[in-house]
Amino acid sequence: MQTHQDHLTELDQKSLFVWCDNVPLFPDHENVKRYGLTGLTKNRSLSYNSKLGLLPCYDLPLGTCADLCLLSHKNFLICYVGNNQQENINPDRKAILSHNLAMIRRPDQFVKTLTYEIKKSNFGFFRFFESGDVENYEQLKAVFKVCNNCEFVNFSLFTKRGDILDQMLTEQTQTRKKIKPENLNIIYSTDRPEIPIHPAEQKKFKILGLSFGEISADEDRTTCEASKTKHCDLCRECFLTPKNQKKNKGKFVFLGHGKNYTARAEKLKNYLAGTGDALQTVQNHAKTQNQTKTSTQTRTTARTARKAQN
Repeated sequence: MQTHQDHLTELDQKSLFVWCDNVPLFPDHENVKRYGLTGLTKNRSLSYNSKLGLLPCYDLPLGTCADLCLLSHKNFLICYVGNNQQENINPDRKAILSHNLAMIRRPDQFVKTLTYEIKKSNFGFFRFFESGDVENYEQLKAVFKVCNNCEFVNFSLFTKRGDILDQMLTEQTQTRKKIKPENLNIIYSTDRPEIPIHPAEQKKFKILGLSFGEISADEDRTTCEASKTKHCDLCRECFLTPKNQKKNKGKFVFLGHGKNYTARAEKLKNYLAGTGDALQTVQNHAKTQNQTKTSTQTRTTARTARKAQN
């Protein structure tokens, strides 16, 4: 039986898959097995998101972004990935995330390995970080190298790390050379529900060619159809730079996920405004943690003193 790779041509490399005859454009897992594409799922670093039509994605543990994102805070629990039990109980998923974190912390190996896996998969689109985020600018520059190595692929990368983008802006200003690869769309998103990236910050980062994202409970404001329908269908706006986007033009609005989103988002907004029960909850939590820390230190000191006496 001929496989996906047998039908690959250079002309078709910009497409999602190269399909023969009646192979559907967006296969489910059964069709992946049926049409001899199971090799695509054996890449150790890649995840395949059904919402994206099984497009590959490089994910990291939620811990790389949770401490910096209010959506993941234990008092709000808005983050869709954080509320997904598979992230915590699925051993295969946990293994991939641990493997990916170790690999991206070795940038040279990350570039070499991921470049190979992407080229072997023959996809025209690739996403970074459905889960997690870069930890430093060195990791982001390693992503840039992968994108430059795979110039036939359109990439998207989601991040909330404005501090790392600041470093990118500084380097571009000093070198007077564009840093971001042309085939990469970076979506800088906010962790404040219903609140977009501040206009001054958007203006500052515009020279980098970024897109900007926010989340909302209002379907009429939502520009990402996949966040409403749970399927990207033929849309590839996330993978296009702002100048090539037909609908979003660099500004994405994603629909908040989950049945509890509205209530939890309201709780977070009240906290940010310094009002509501959430503020007291967070303050009480911080107080309890400090008390626990103090109590632990006291016990440790007492234990050490007893050992010294003996």
